[in-house]
Amino acid sequence: MSLMLDIKKIADTTAPNLIRSIKMDDIKNWKDLNRDSPISQHLYFDELDDHMTGVSIIAFQYNLDYPDVPKGCMSISPYYYFSNQYYRCYNPLLKELSLTGKIKILKDTHLKSLANLSGIGYYGKNSIIHNELFGSRFFMIALGVYEEIDWNGLNLEASDCSSCKLCVQACPTQALDKPYVLSRQQCLRHYMLTGVEVPEEYKPLMADRLVGCDICQKACPKNIKESGLEKMPDYDREVFHIERYMVNDSSRFNQMMPQLAEWIGKNYARANRVREQCNIIYSNIKKGGD
Repeated sequence: MSLMLDIKKIADTTAPNLIRSIKMDDIKNWKDLNRDSPISQHLYFDELDDHMTGVSIIAFQYNLDYPDVPKGCMSISPYYYFSNQYYRCYNPLLKELSLTGKIKILKDTHLKSLANLSGIGYYGKNSIIHNELFGSRFFMIALGVYEEIDWNGLNLEASDCSSCKLCVQACPTQALDKPYVLSRQQCLRHYMLTGVEVPEEYKPLMADRLVGCDICQKACPKNIKESGLEKMPDYDREVFHIERYMVNDSSRFNQMMPQLAEWIGKNYARANRVREQCNIIYSNIKKGGD
């Protein structure tokens, strides 16, 4: 069985997917000719070695629809739920394949740049990659390849948004005032993920969200079509009820993280970051009930 059949089998085991592969020489030549391009400036090769023939990018589709949030509970973006579930499925299989020396799982490569060049999709004005098949409702991974395979040609179109500005207009903090560029200092999701101090005027806008925003994605016309996939399951009140996180005992708080990690993954279920966001959510929920 060829390498791409192995990769496709693993991808199909995980979720509906789209795979594109680009030759290393094509990537390097494009970068040399487009050094002033913002996409080129994101393309770095620290993780890519001289023996790689190219890179394969896999996009896994998911359903962006949120389940109803029970009273007193916090919410999460379905992206984090599905990316965690998908990771648990494909990661052990890809690790096994990597032991053959045929691939390398890339962890620090700029996925958006490679996705755009490979033809996985186009940049939206919200800086998120989208395509006609999945909209922007997909999770991506990249693999360094060490064999000659059937390569896709380079996509040379950065965006297909034309004059549409719906995502820009939808952003509650004007984080997209420069099209295709996200201002992290104005992005709600940025503060949720980093745990840095949140500006007071942004806290009410976070509402009941523990992680993720999706406002700009929901406004995007590319996401109008039904995904056809099951949406994220209903929230477990034991895991998501905000009152249980309002404890002063650090040990008790830390003991809650494994249950939360089952939904959003260990990387996002970090006690310090979760505690800061829970305090904001608790205040918002209390104000909403007054």
